Amino acid sequence: MITNLRLENFGRFSEKAFSFASVTVFSGNNESGKTTLFDALLDAISSPRANTEYGKVLVRRYGKERQAVLEYDGDALSINEKDFMNLFAVRSGSISLEIEQNSQWMNQVKASLFSGGIDPLSIVEKLNDTLNSRAKGSLRGEEKILKTELETLETDKRQYEKTRQMCFDEENRMAGDKDRMYHVKEEILQQTKLFDELEKTISQQKMLQEEKDLNNKLANIAEWQRNKDEQEKNTRFNDTVFEDLKKRDEEIRRLASEAAAAAAQEEATRRELAASIEGKGRFEAEKARGDSKRVLAEHLLDTLKHRDKLVSTKVFRIWRKPFLAAAALLLVAGVLGFFLTDQNLIILAAALGAAVISVAIAPTRQKQEDRSALDNAVNSASEKWKKETGEDLSLNYEELLAALGRSAERSLAQAEDYEQAVTRSAALEKEAESHAIRKTQLNNNAEAAQRELRRVLEDAGATDLNNYAARLEAKKITVERGNELDEKLKLAMTAYNAASPLALKDIISGKIEDIKEKITETELSPQELRVKENLLIETKGKLEALRQKELENTGSLSLDQGTLRERLRGLPEKITGCEKDIREKKARLAEIERELRAAKIAQELFASVAEDSGLMLQKLSGEIAELFSTITETGRKVTMENFSMDNVNVDDTLGTGRDSDFLSTGTRDAFLLAARLTLARKSTEGGAIIVLDEPFLALDRPRTGRALSILKEFHAATLWQLVLFTKDEETVSHAREVFGNELCVHELGS
Repeated sequence: MITNLRLENFGRFSEKAFSFASVTVFSGNNESGKTTLFDALLDAISSPRANTEYGKVLVRRYGKERQAVLEYDGDALSINEKDFMNLFAVRSGSISLEIEQNSQWMNQVKASLFSGGIDPLSIVEKLNDTLNSRAKGSLRGEEKILKTELETLETDKRQYEKTRQMCFDEENRMAGDKDRMYHVKEEILQQTKLFDELEKTISQQKMLQEEKDLNNKLANIAEWQRNKDEQEKNTRFNDTVFEDLKKRDEEIRRLASEAAAAAAQEEATRRELAASIEGKGRFEAEKARGDSKRVLAEHLLDTLKHRDKLVSTKVFRIWRKPFLAAAALLLVAGVLGFFLTDQNLIILAAALGAAVISVAIAPTRQKQEDRSALDNAVNSASEKWKKETGEDLSLNYEELLAALGRSAERSLAQAEDYEQAVTRSAALEKEAESHAIRKTQLNNNAEAAQRELRRVLEDAGATDLNNYAARLEAKKITVERGNELDEKLKLAMTAYNAASPLALKDIISGKIEDIKEKITETELSPQELRVKENLLIETKGKLEALRQKELENTGSLSLDQGTLRERLRGLPEKITGCEKDIREKKARLAEIERELRAAKIAQELFASVAEDSGLMLQKLSGEIAELFSTITETGRKVTMENFSMDNVNVDDTLGTGRDSDFLSTGTRDAFLLAARLTLARKSTEGGAIIVLDEPFLALDRPRTGRALSILKEFHAATLWQLVLFTKDEETVSHAREVFGNELCVHELGS
C-alpha cells in the first residue's frame, strides 16, 4: 500500500509530501493541483518512457527534472501506463475503456479480444495459415529464402577470407620492408573502415536530428491547425458573460441558502409546535383532573367551614382523690376508735362527721369542649378525598383546610397553564406556516434563476459554470499558444520560402521522406554521440600518420607488392559486408523463429479462448450488470458480444436494450464505472490501486452515494487502495460518512 508521495520540481509542488491511507481524497478547486497529483501517480507507478504517448505529455508539462517518489508499506506497484489509464484510473469526461494487447487482463491474450472484438476462431485460422503457409511473403517462405542466401554469403565469406589469407601468406614471404608495409596497409584499412563507419554514424545522427526537427515543425503545423479550430469553437466564451454567470450562480446559492435556512426555521418551529401540542394535551389532562379536585375541595370546605356547629361544651365534676382518701382514713379511724376505746361513740361520730365533710368538698366542677363531631367530619372528608383522588390527607382540621385550599389554587393555576399552551400552539402554527411560505417562495425563485442560468449556459454550449470556466481558460491558453505557434511558423515559412503553413507542411513532408530513405541506424544518446565524435578525430589523426608512413616507404615496394595490394583491395569491406549481412539474416531468422513460436503459443491460447468465451462473456456481463444495477438502483441487463465494448447492449429504465453510446451521460458513466471496476478487479490477483478523478460529475446525488457504497464494498473485498480527486465538498462529506476512519483527506489550495 502507498503510504507517502514525495514530489520535487513537479509542477506547482516542490519539496512537497502527501500521506496516504487505504482511502485517500484530494479536495480542492480548479487549478489547486489535483491534475498534477494524478500525473505524479501515473509517473511514479507506471514510469512511462519519454518517447511514449504519456511520457511525452509528462515531459511537456513538467520537464525532465521532475521527481515523483512513492513510499510503500509492502510491495511496490508497477502498472503499465496504458493499463493504468484504461483500467485503474477513472477520469471525468473520459470514462472509456481501451484495453490493448499488452494488458494483464486475461493473460494479455484475452485483452486483445476484448478491445478489438475479434472472433477467436478466425484468429486461430489466420495463425494456422501463418504457421503452415510457404507462399511468397509468408514467414516460412521468407525463412527458406534467407537460409539459401545465408549459405551463399557464408560461402562468399570463406572465399574472401581464403583469398585474403593467401595474400597475407605471400606478403609474409617478402622482405622486412614489405612486411612492415603490409602491417601499415592493414592498419590503414582497419582505421579507414573504422573512420568510414564513424563518419557514416555521425552523418546518420545528423540526419536523425534533422528528421526530429522537421517532425517537430510538422507537429507545430498540426497543433497550429488544431489551435485555429479550437479558437473557432470557443468564440462564444468571454469574461463579461462569465462574470454575469458567476453573479447568477451566487444569487442561486444565496436563494438556496436562504431557502435552506427557512426550511430549518420551519422544521425547528414544527418541532416546537409538536412539543407545545404535547404540552397542551398534558396541561388539558392536568386541568381536567384539577377541575375535579377543585369541585371536591370546594364541597369539602363547605362541609367543614362551620366549626362552631361541630364543637360542643360539656360541664362535669372531677373528684379530688386526696379528699376522698382522707374521708376513707377518717372512716377507718372512727371504726377502729369505736371498737378499741371507751369513748367509741364520740370518736365514731367525730370520724363520720369529718369523713362526710371530706366527701362533700372532694368534687370540683369543670367545662370541656366536645370535638368528636369535628373529628368525625375531618375523617369523613379525608376518606372521601382519598377515595376520589387516591391522595391520603391524614391531617388535623386546620391542616386539612389548608391542603384543600392549596388544591383548589393549583387547579386554577393548571387551567391558566392550559390556556397559555393553547395560545402558544396557535402562535407557533402561524409562525410555521409563515416559514413554509417563505421557503416555497425562495425555492421557486432559486429554480427560476437556475433555469435562466442553464439557458445561458446552453446557449454558450457549456454544461455548467465550471465547464464554462474551463472552456474560457482553454480559450485563453489556446490564444496564447496560437500566438507562439504563429511566430514559429513565420520563421519556418521564411526559412523554407513557403507561402502558407500548408505549403510549408508539403515542403517539410517531402524532406522527411528523403531523409527516411537515407536513414539506416537508430538514434544514439548525446553521450554516445560525443564518444563517436572524439573517436573519429582520433582515428583521423591515426590515418594521417599511417598514410605519411606509407608514402615514406612506397619507393621500397616491389611490383609484387603492388599486385598483392590490388588483390587485397576491397577484401576487408567485402568480408565486413558479408559478416554484416550474415548477422542481419541470422537475426531475421531468429526473429522468424520467435514469431513462429509466438504464433504457435497464440494459436493454442486463442483455441482455448474460443472454447470458453461464451461462458466467460455471460459471467462477465452478469458481474458488470450487478454493479451497474446497484448504482442506478434498478435492475439492468448487460449483453456483450465478442469481448468488444463496441458491441455492448445495456437495458434502459424501461427495460429496452440500447447501445451504450445512446444512454444518457450519467447512465453511461455509471455503466462504464461498473465495467471498469469489474475488469480492473479481474486484471490482477495481487494488490492494486483505483484512482478516480471527478468520476461522479455526471451522476446525481443518489447515484453518487450508491457509487461510493460500491467503492466501499469493492475496497473491503479487494483491499485495493482508493484515491479520489474532487472539487465537490458534498462528495467529500459523503465519503467521510461511507469510509469513516479509513479515510484521509487533503484540502488542496487551503
